[in-house]
Amino acid sequence: MANATELEKISEALDELIEVDPSLAEVVDLKFFCGFTLEEIAEIKGVSERTMRRNWEKARLYLYESISSVCQREVIMSVHSRWKRASPYLDEALTLSEQEQSVWLASLREQDPDLAQDLQKLLQKQREVIEQRLPRRTSNFRSRTRAGVQAWPWARTR
Repeated sequence: MANATELEKISEALDELIEVDPSLAEVVDLKFFCGFTLEEIAEIKGVSERTMRRNWEKARLYLYESISSVCQREVIMSVHSRWKRASPYLDEALTLSEQEQSVWLASLREQDPDLAQDLQKLLQKQREVIEQRLPRRTSNFRSRTRAGVQAWPWARTR
């Protein structure tokens, strides 16, 4: 179980994510706090499961980047601006295999070396983070609710 300091860092990172990309923050909320699966979240949001998996990976990357950064205001602002710039490109990169990502990054490096470097770091972190888990939620929404029960703006359907 996470200690109070870790939970506080996660809470601050989620607050930052709400400012930067509210839709990704909503995915974290639904998965982490409500206990919905990615398939269920995709159904709720009206998108494909593959798109939801990419959004989950992006949210995890942002949280990892935010939590692992030194919590100084200028560093946080740097994370925000880098994220806003890289996020659309990251969508594309997450659809590619590792080999395709290398070719794509090489092409991007010719046009914008700084952006390519940021994306390369994010993709490397994604590989590192992919097996890491966020601390387990302390309550189990699914075990305490029935289908049709309203929780926040979402209702469980199964």
